[in-house]
Amino acid sequence: MRKISYLACFNAINEVENNTYGEKHDQQRRVRYYGSMIDVKNLSPNQNFSELPDLYMIYLTLRDFIGLGRTIYHVERQIAETQSYLNNGYHEIYINAEVDDKSSIAEVMKVLSTTDYVNNNFKTITRMKEEKIMPVEVERAIEGLREEGEIKAYVNLLREGLISEEVVLNKLNISKEELNKKIKELGI
Repeated sequence: MRKISYLACFNAINEVENNTYGEKHDQQRRVRYYGSMIDVKNLSPNQNFSELPDLYMIYLTLRDFIGLGRTIYHVERQIAETQSYLNNGYHEIYINAEVDDKSSIAEVMKVLSTTDYVNNNFKTITRMKEEKIMPVEVERAIEGLREEGEIKAYVNLLREGLISEEVVLNKLNISKEELNKKIKELGI
């Protein structure tokens, strides 16, 4: 199985953000910058580029700076002329606290981004937030997003005929039945 790295960038949860923050700082290039730093650290000069691990950049922010009214945005590489997806192992996931789509991720973002919001399902998060430690629930949510993004990327490649079903099953280390179940659960 291919090595995978991921990093959650906490913007505006651990940093001061004002109303013009998104205009002054290009958030997407910030994620790109952090991703490049991780890539440089994960590959020595004598290694082949195929040894570079897949990287999932998960960017948490207060604002929906993308502006399409979603809590989560999965960003992947796509060929404009054919709408085919390419996979170079780099994946971006943007999550914001501004849009509340009533999902569990939106609830976690509310708890993380406000001081007065209480949710009995996330008492641990509230306590951990006070202690400034990443809660287990957030780590699980991030891992779930990484897995979801990976499955979506491989399914898109499979549907475009760029890889075989056998390769997808091997890369994800699941059975055909499990893959079909995941596809149904994710609505892809």
